Amino acid sequence: STTSRGSRESGSRRSKRSNCDGPSRNRRRQATSETWKDESTSVLPTLSQMKDPEYIRTQAAERFERGLEYAELGKLDAARERFLVALRYRVMDRGSLHPDVAATHEMLGFVEYFMAENEKNDNFEGNLVRLDEGDDGLLGGNLTIMENPDKGSQTPSSCRGKSHYEKAAMHFQTALDILDAKDLGACNEKVSTWTNDASSKDETSFQWKELAETYSVLDEKGRLGVEERIDIVLRIQERMDELPVTVGEKSYATSFLSTFNE
Repeated sequence: STTSRGSRESGSRRSKRSNCDGPSRNRRRQATSETWKDESTSVLPTLSQMKDPEYIRTQAAERFERGLEYAELGKLDAARERFLVALRYRVMDRGSLHPDVAATHEMLGFVEYFMAENEKNDNFEGNLVRLDEGDDGLLGGNLTIMENPDKGSQTPSSCRGKSHYEKAAMHFQTALDILDAKDLGACNEKVSTWTNDASSKDETSFQWKELAETYSVLDEKGRLGVEERIDIVLRIQERMDELPVTVGEKSYATSFLSTFNE
């Protein structure tokens, strides 16, 4: 009958659609599952977990290591998210003045720095050339090198870049404050052993893990040696000197430390 034939055709269409969508749906489910495993930063810990020192320490280490991995892949947004969570756990675990906290701030500083550099490069490439109309009225006739028509104007991209630079400076300054950089002022004539060549690359070739390792040698009281502190401080100061922004006396560093010391 017409009704039974229509039902069979409808069922057949549903079956075909199900067969076609099956692998795709499975892939989406698998991707979602993998994302969920990694996106545990969005899962709030229980009250008992937040009181468990071992849980806090484990989470701090895992988030920091994952931040390094994402940074090496050039996934700076993901890296920043992990480092920020690691920072919170490390402050809970070690206190706001521990070298581990300074290390996390330095990593966040470099993440923000590279994000700013990427914004600057994208903005430059987007404004460097212009395709003029050809004789036929279509684009593509002439390629013109453009001058910035208004140096006072700021694009959304340049504003974002400045914001990243400011955050980088704030994180760097916080690391310096934790390391008591002012006490090491007499050592400013020295040069960091962290070579400029190694620290000037893009985020995918930057030596993230090697930089993190410079914080790993601690004494029995959990403190960095003087020479290690000097080298880290000089490295951070050299990078800060390259930033197009400065941090005032009432810096993020001061407000951040006071927040966690309350």
